[in-house]
Amino acid sequence: MRIKLEEFFKSKEIKPEIVMELAITEALKQAVKAGFGVSLDTKFAIKQELLTGAVKILEIPGAPLTSH
Repeated sequence: MRIKLEEFFKSKEIKPEIVMELAITEALKQAVKAGFGVSLDTKFAIKQELLTGAVKILEIPGAPLTSH
């Protein structure tokens, strides 16, 4: 999924400021909930946080990011 995201950014000439990379989903969720920024993750991984309203989904127009 990361490769797809990088290709999408490049095609739209978007250069995100990456200040942190985390490999552990729980650490990623805690960082977002603490207000450190935004993240890319699956709806499955953030299901509970979506239900409680701890995080929300930001739609990116034209971003066909899917995983199987």
